[in-house]
Amino acid sequence: MFFVIDENHPSIQGHFPENPIIPAVVLLNNIQELISKQVGYQLRIIKLLYVKFMVPARPGEEIRLDANFNKDGLIMFDLVSNGIIIVTGTLETK
Repeated sequence: MFFVIDENHPSIQGHFPENPIIPAVVLLNNIQELISKQVGYQLRIIKLLYVKFMVPARPGEEIRLDANFNKDGLIMFDLVSNGIIIVTGTLETK
């Protein structure tokens, strides 16, 4: 599952004009949307058990979501851009 945040996205203007990055909340929202599409219903993130933002995500980059579902309802995920993990984490959904 892939997504791209365009440089015209409203959140980009404030993050940061000379060196734009995608805000964490936008990345998390895309994770929720893509996982919801994959499972076929709208998921709610209840808790971020662990999240680490390793490298800034840039507008215009293709970002891949790799998600693994565990039997306890936890989802381990990585966001990958240009072969590099930019975000990794575990979340609980409902």
